[in-house]
Amino acid sequence: MNENSLAETLFNPSYASSCLMPKHQISQSMQRMLYKMIPAGLDRSGWLLLAILALFLAIISAVAYPLNWVENRVDLEIAATGQTNPQSRGAQVWIPVFGSHSASADAKELIDGAHYDSSWGAESSVLRHLVGPAKLQWSGRVGPGFVIEFVRHPWSGIVDVSVNGRVRRLDLYSEQNASLRLTLQDFAGVQTERVQPDLVARNLAIIAGLTMLYMTLGLVLVRWMCHRSVTHPSILRRMSALLAQSVQRTFYKMIPAGLDRTSWHRLAILALFLAVISAVAYPLNWMENRVNLEIAATGQANPQSRGVQVWITVFGAHSTRFDSRELIDGAHFDSSWGTENSVLRHLDGAAKLQWTGDVGPGFVIEFVRHSWSGIVDVSVNGRVRRLDLYSEQKGALRLTLQDFSGVQAERVWLPLAARNLAIIAGLTMLYMALGSVLVGSMRRRFVARPPLSRRMYALLALPSVIAYGISHLAFWPAQMTSDSDGTWQEATTGGFRDLMSAFHSGLAWISVQLWNSPASLIVIQYLLLTALLMLVIRELDISGVPRWAIYALAVFFPVCPANFVMATTYLKDPFYTIGIILIVVAFVRLLRADDVRLPRDVSILLAMGLLVTGLARHNGMLVAPALAGMAVAFFWRRPQVRGLASIALGSTVVLLFIKLVMYPALGISGIPERYRAIVPMHVLGAYAAAGAQFNEKDAAVMLSVLPLENWRSAYYCPSVVPLFWHKQINWAALSKNASEVMDITWRQIQHDPQIAIDHELCVTSMLWRIQFKNQPLVTAPLSIYSDEFVQRLKIDRFPLIPSLHDRTKALALKTMEYPWSMAFWNSAIYLYLTLFMVGCLAVARRDRRWWLLATPSVFNTLSLAPLIGAPDFRYQYAVVVIPLLLLPLMLAPAPSPATPGPCEGDTA
Repeated sequence: MNENSLAETLFNPSYASSCLMPKHQISQSMQRMLYKMIPAGLDRSGWLLLAILALFLAIISAVAYPLNWVENRVDLEIAATGQTNPQSRGAQVWIPVFGSHSASADAKELIDGAHYDSSWGAESSVLRHLVGPAKLQWSGRVGPGFVIEFVRHPWSGIVDVSVNGRVRRLDLYSEQNASLRLTLQDFAGVQTERVQPDLVARNLAIIAGLTMLYMTLGLVLVRWMCHRSVTHPSILRRMSALLAQSVQRTFYKMIPAGLDRTSWHRLAILALFLAVISAVAYPLNWMENRVNLEIAATGQANPQSRGVQVWITVFGAHSTRFDSRELIDGAHFDSSWGTENSVLRHLDGAAKLQWTGDVGPGFVIEFVRHSWSGIVDVSVNGRVRRLDLYSEQKGALRLTLQDFSGVQAERVWLPLAARNLAIIAGLTMLYMALGSVLVGSMRRRFVARPPLSRRMYALLALPSVIAYGISHLAFWPAQMTSDSDGTWQEATTGGFRDLMSAFHSGLAWISVQLWNSPASLIVIQYLLLTALLMLVIRELDISGVPRWAIYALAVFFPVCPANFVMATTYLKDPFYTIGIILIVVAFVRLLRADDVRLPRDVSILLAMGLLVTGLARHNGMLVAPALAGMAVAFFWRRPQVRGLASIALGSTVVLLFIKLVMYPALGISGIPERYRAIVPMHVLGAYAAAGAQFNEKDAAVMLSVLPLENWRSAYYCPSVVPLFWHKQINWAALSKNASEVMDITWRQIQHDPQIAIDHELCVTSMLWRIQFKNQPLVTAPLSIYSDEFVQRLKIDRFPLIPSLHDRTKALALKTMEYPWSMAFWNSAIYLYLTLFMVGCLAVARRDRRWWLLATPSVFNTLSLAPLIGAPDFRYQYAVVVIPLLLLPLMLAPAPSPATPGPCEGDTA
């Protein structure tokens, strides 16, 4: 489409009227994008036929592979009883067919994956047992085609088949050769197959990727047939040239209306980047190895041990886990094994445990070592290691595949690689389609309208006041942790420290002068959040966002679980988030107005936001100067750069002056010396748990802080709390040797960086991982942390309204359960959503400066990576809030070369 035709389309009256109807606009954008993908030589009917053919072949491929959409967890046990029918001439059991997801031609899957002794044998991929009693066990996921088939003949015996504890006794005797086939429906009470959301998402991504592949191949083939020349002297050379030209022209023909090639390239790069990030952050597994694991508690012990116990605290088939839940759910073991808080334990006597499955490069199993531990045999694919778990001090012993000589290491599986590439291709197409629709919907004329009235702003603020008020009454006077206790003591006594945040304690002190209750600060907190929401709504309204989207934001934002809960927490993080919101509002106003000079209101908002962000939380001292610097960088060659540079320099100087000069002058103490070593201590715990060796000098320093065995046993990857607040820790020694602890940690990292990398990936998983099932996450206290604190607060009745408290808390806890937690509490998803939305805004408006809106989320996450010590949601509260506020901006009209208007921006 040339510029004239584009201008005619944009100024067409019917098109202009559709600007007020986003749904119609989106539909038109999708239609134009689809027809723009039609290559030369194909009419619309031919193009639609090719698209339908590609989708049909993709679905056929998915069915024929086949992809599994429904699964069920099954523990199968087949017991040859050794008993027979009186007429039978034997007690044989023959299994010729077994299929976990579909009918198979043999029992190879059962032979490879089951646990059985030598009395069972395999013959031509048929599993058979000839005489006496014996058991066979198999565990895994099954689909709707699950089937197991037994042979019936004159030598057959009686067999017990158990599926998830439901037993069927089968007499296999038959005078004539026959077969007996079982499915899940033959076991009453066993849960039928159910749709798994992750399987559905994976399969849809694969189908989308296959559709794109077939479409691309079809386009190339059609173009070649349209351009081939039988008179060409070299058909191979002609085919090669046409192939390259066809791919290039096909790519450019996919550019939707209103997008130039540069914008299309950027959107494609953004889509591929987010697809790869999604694959890494999920994460997808590229390497696997088949493992038959057997753990045998021998019932023997070291002579010094007081027992024969075996405790398994950690098991992960693909990556480091935080418990043994995966082993508990997937292994075969008898009643002598027990579970306690997702830990598997065996206390007395001899017993075996068996597990079979595919493992990845992060496979790990960890045993507890203490004075009651016994001797255990661990077998991986027939390679056995005998471990004496006895230790006078409590510790841990961790095993990986590398600890079993001769076991094949993890390898890249071509089916896994093909599946993952198909998923990445499908995600790329999905992001491209969504981005094209969003960009196309924003490419419309700006329609002037009267602004919202003050009365309307009051009505829009009402949902926030009501929602936050309900949350406040439910958790009256506030949700408080031990950190809140420290802030309250400083606010009431006046002895300020900058351990948590002296700024937050100062605000609490001011609120206490108005009303001697934690509720006073909470009221100020959520009134500020409400006022900031009105500021955002004002910017959205001026930008041309449809009114229905503004109304939806006013209602949804305060009831979103993260805001509803966090708004009434007596913590510094809501005020840090208020500072970030001020910065985002300033950025939006700066980008929208694009004045020659820096507007005064932008200067005020930005300066306030930088100061609040820098003072409210310690990582704010990193985030605030970085955001100010990025604003200067994005506007480097613009007239506003002088004003932005002044604000950046001034805010940084003021923050440093307050922290380094004013606080000491006022007697406000800084962070205690021991806290300098909190992160190095956590990393050093990872090396101790991994069995790293320390020289005498380093060991002596560590021993002065904490017994060496406790460095190993107290290490918990997701959180530093068990290690740093260990009951035997020597605070004085840690304060004295903080520098030495950091030096020891640095030397260990230089010697073996892989342990530090694994630790960092684990402890920061909250920041970047999408799939967060069964991983720890600290959200909000939903109460006051101790009864003793309630008494000191002199609260007569707590909770204030018990029924409201219980119902609200139950609803909040429900949102924290998987899979709801993925939608409401997984900050990584909101981070990637922000990148996608801001990328689309930058493409639609042809202005890379709009990437400035993503910098608060990015720099907050980056600043936490080296500092985070626990998976606490409040650290990333601001990252969750930003995309919620910016989402309606995706419906605002974007500037276009043919449509000058009030919102026209730079097109460079």
